[in-house]
Amino acid sequence: MDIKSFDPRVYFSRDSQQVCSRQGYRIGKSLEDLERAKGLPSVSLLCAVILWGVGACSVMSSESGWAVGWGTVNLPNVPRESLQITAGMLHSAAVKIDRSIWVWGDNSAGQKSIPHSIGTIVSIRSGYQHLLGVTQKGTIVAWGLNNVGQCNVPANLEDVIDVAGGQSHSIALKKDGAIVGWGASQYGQASPPMLPPSVAIAAGGNHSLCVLANGTVRAWGKNDSGQCNVPLGLTNAMMVAGGWDHSLALTSNGIVIAWGGNESGQCDVPPSLTNIVEVGAGLGFSVALRSDGTVVAWGNNIYGQCDVPPGLVDVVKIAVGVYHVLALRADGTIIGWGRNDAGQCDEPYTYHFLIGLGAGDVHWLGLRADATVSAWGNNGSGQCNVPEGLTNVVSVAAGALHSVALQSNGTVICWGNNSDGQCDVPAGLLKITQITAGGFHNLALEENGTVYAWGDTSYGAGLVPRTLRNVKVKGAAAGRFHNLVILSDGTVYSWGLNDFGQTNVPPGLRGVIQVAGGRAHSLALLDSGRVAAWGDDTYGQCSEMENLDGVVKIAAGEYHSAALLNDGRVVAVGLNNHGQSSVPASLRRVIKIAAGQAYTLALVEYPRPALLLPNSQYLTNTFVIEVEAPTGLQYRLESTENFVDWVPVTNFIATRVLTRIWDDNISAVNARFYRVVRHSE
Repeated sequence: MDIKSFDPRVYFSRDSQQVCSRQGYRIGKSLEDLERAKGLPSVSLLCAVILWGVGACSVMSSESGWAVGWGTVNLPNVPRESLQITAGMLHSAAVKIDRSIWVWGDNSAGQKSIPHSIGTIVSIRSGYQHLLGVTQKGTIVAWGLNNVGQCNVPANLEDVIDVAGGQSHSIALKKDGAIVGWGASQYGQASPPMLPPSVAIAAGGNHSLCVLANGTVRAWGKNDSGQCNVPLGLTNAMMVAGGWDHSLALTSNGIVIAWGGNESGQCDVPPSLTNIVEVGAGLGFSVALRSDGTVVAWGNNIYGQCDVPPGLVDVVKIAVGVYHVLALRADGTIIGWGRNDAGQCDEPYTYHFLIGLGAGDVHWLGLRADATVSAWGNNGSGQCNVPEGLTNVVSVAAGALHSVALQSNGTVICWGNNSDGQCDVPAGLLKITQITAGGFHNLALEENGTVYAWGDTSYGAGLVPRTLRNVKVKGAAAGRFHNLVILSDGTVYSWGLNDFGQTNVPPGLRGVIQVAGGRAHSLALLDSGRVAAWGDDTYGQCSEMENLDGVVKIAAGEYHSAALLNDGRVVAVGLNNHGQSSVPASLRRVIKIAAGQAYTLALVEYPRPALLLPNSQYLTNTFVIEVEAPTGLQYRLESTENFVDWVPVTNFIATRVLTRIWDDNISAVNARFYRVVRHSE
C-alpha cells in the first residue's frame, strides 16, 4: 500500500484541541500519520472468485475471497442478499436479489443445470430432485430429474402464481385459483379433484394439498398414513405443507395443525407453539417459524435436522427438504442444518474465505484462510478426499484427477488418481516454494531454484531434463503434457509433448515474468506488459493474446487463453464452446486469473470496507462510526494510540451496507486511531 492508494477514510483520530470541524474528530492528525500507516493491514483486501465456462488449474492469493461460478462446472454464485430459498432431497436453491438462481448441493439429476433462457424468476420451489420456477410472466421453468415427466410443464400453462414439487410430481396454482398437476400420479397426487378456487398449495412425497379461498384445506394422493385425512373443523387456514407421509396447516391466528404419519412425533405440535408465520415439513419432522424470527423443529432428528442452531434469530423464511432445513435471515444470508452429505447445508460461506483455488477436470479445491483445504465436485478417483489433519497449507493445485497441496514447511502432499505415479511425491522433497499440476504430472520448485517433476513420463513431462541440472529456476507452469520454466536470466525453457510446437520457445525471448501452458500452446508474460505465445493457434488462443497491451497476469486453458489487464479487466480468447472465453460484461476489479480445461477463473476484489463519520452521532466520550462493508461478513474494530499496539474494540457482523459501531472509552486519551479488519476465519 502506498500513500497514493491509501484511503484516508480508514483512519480517524479524536483531537481535544480541534473539536469544531467534525464534532471532535478529524481525518488523521497529519500526513505523517498516514505515512506511518503504510503497509499496515488496516483494511483486509476482500476478494471474490468468479468462474465462467469446464477443467485444470490453480490460482492463489494472499487475501481471502469467495467463489462464484457458472458454466458446465459450477461454483455457487453466493447470494449476499437472497429473496427466496427452497430445499429438495440433497440440494438447495435460492433466488437472489437480482432474480438470478443459485443451486448448491447434489447435481446427480442436473439440479444445477439451470436453463439458459430462464427469464426473470419470482418464485422457486423444489421437488425431491427437480426444481420449479415461476417467471415474471406467469410461466413455469422446470429442470432436474424428469424420469416420470415431473419437469414436462403442460403446454400453454400461464398465469401461474405458485408451484410445488413432491417426490416425482409437480403442481401449479393459477391466478384464477385453479390447480394443474403433472408427473407421477400413481396415487392421484398430480390429478387434482374438482375444487373451488384455491389460494395456496403444497406437495408432500406422494400427496398434494391446497387451501381454498374459504380457509378450508383439501388433500389428495397417497393416504397410507392418513396424510390426506384433513381434520374435521379445520378452518381459517392460510398455508399448508406436505412431508413424506404427514401434513401441516397454519391458521390465521398462528396455530399449527398436523395430521398423518406420526412415527417420529412429527405431528406432536409443541403445546406452547404460537405466533407462527410459516411451516415446513420433511421426512418425519416438522419446522415452524415464529413471528419473532426464531425457528422451532420437532420429530425425526436422525441428521440433526431438528437441532436449530443456537442463537439463530432474524429469520424471515424457512425451507424444508427431505432431511435438511434452510433459514433465510433478514440480512439476506442463509443458514442450513441437517443432512449435508452433498453440501446442501453448506451455507453460502462454505465458499467464502478462500485464499487459493485448485481446479481439476471435474473437481475443485479451496485453500481456506485457516490454511486448511476443502474439496468438492466429482470424487471418482478420491481427488476430493482431503487427507485427515492436513493443515498449514499455503498453496493448492489440481490436475485432471488428482490434487496437490504445499505446506508451510515446504512439504508436498498429493492424493487422488495415481495411475501415472503423480501422487507418489519423491522422497526427500523439502523446502518447496511453488507447485503446479499438469494433466497427470506435477512440478515443484525448491527455494534454491531446483525444479522437480514426477508423474506421467510418456512425453517426458514427468521428468527433469539434464539441461536443467544445476540451473536456477524462478518460475514454473505445467501444461497438459508439457512444462515451462523461467530461468534466472528471464529466459524460458520448455519440454514435453511438442505436437504443435508448444515447446519451441521463440528465439531471443527474454524479460519473462510469468508462464502458462495449455493443452498444446504456451504463453509468456513479458515485463513490458506484452504477451508472447506459441504452439497450437487453431482457435486464436495464441495470436489474439499477442495483440494485447498492459497485461499483468496470464492463464492458459486447454484451448483458450486469458489475460488480466492493469485496469482490472479480463480478456479471454480462443475456443468458447463452454463459454470459457465469454468474460462477464460487468467483471471488474480482478486481481488474479487462472484457466482450466474449458473454464476461466477470476479473483475479484470486493469494495473495501471503510470507516465513515456520521455527522450527527457525536456523544461525550464516545466515538460513533459507521462501517461500509459487504453484509454478512465478520469484522473487528481496533484502535491504537501509537500505530504499533492495536486493541480490539468490538467484533461485529455487517448486517447491512452501513453498520454502526462505537468506542465508548475514549475520555482519557488525546488521540486515538481506528481501523476495521475482517475477522480472521
